[in-house]
Amino acid sequence: MFVPTGSFLQIPWQNPAHTDNCHQIAVQTSVTNISLVKSKALFAESTFNMSINPRGHLTLSVYDGFFFNHKNSEKRWNLSDNIMHDIAFCASDSSFNLTIDGEPSIHFEGNWTFFQSFNVWTFMDKNFTGCVSRMRVGSSFPLKNPKAARLKHSGRIRFGSCSMDVIDTRQPSARTPDDEGIHIHAIAHAKHHIISVTSIVGLAVAGFLALLLSILVCYMRSRPEGVYKTNEGEYSPSRSEEPLVNGVPAGGKEYFC
Repeated sequence: MFVPTGSFLQIPWQNPAHTDNCHQIAVQTSVTNISLVKSKALFAESTFNMSINPRGHLTLSVYDGFFFNHKNSEKRWNLSDNIMHDIAFCASDSSFNLTIDGEPSIHFEGNWTFFQSFNVWTFMDKNFTGCVSRMRVGSSFPLKNPKAARLKHSGRIRFGSCSMDVIDTRQPSARTPDDEGIHIHAIAHAKHHIISVTSIVGLAVAGFLALLLSILVCYMRSRPEGVYKTNEGEYSPSRSEEPLVNGVPAGGKEYFC
């Protein structure tokens, strides 16, 4: 069964006919710092918590509801290595034993008669992502017969086989370019930016100069000819009214702009 992030699996009240002191679960995940199995008693203060710590090691914490709090960690296995690991644990009146992949792991001595009072089971917290199989709670098998085991679940859980490509949901990290590539790209981008700015400034200056030259030419062509003093008045008064140039009316002007 594939269990994605945000899923919820719980047996809110175990069927009394399925009560037993032995339980089993197999998990495959790459996530750390998560809870795998939590249990409590409806009519007692005893609690059970099996989790994966930040280093990937299995951690167990059990409170008998009266005096003793049993804690231990198994450092020989890394349960976050994305490999299926089978975890089984049983309690008797005087001891508790847990195995990982069939090998003895955590062991406690003492009075464990309280263990049979656990009847509320919660599996996988909301941060868990991975595969769950071979789940056995007492004498029931919640994955094979969820209704008989009173298993409640929510989320995008996928029952059935759990292939490797489905389990490893970690996205491959995008390749980070090395410093040299970043440096070359930055230089090329800077050069391109400088060339673009220079081209724009050059075109603007050329356009301004062309406009200024056009204005100057128009001004030179269209300005008044002016009045010039001649000596005709002193020697030929009778011809003072005649135009200086034949064929051009007096007062006529030419404009080119």
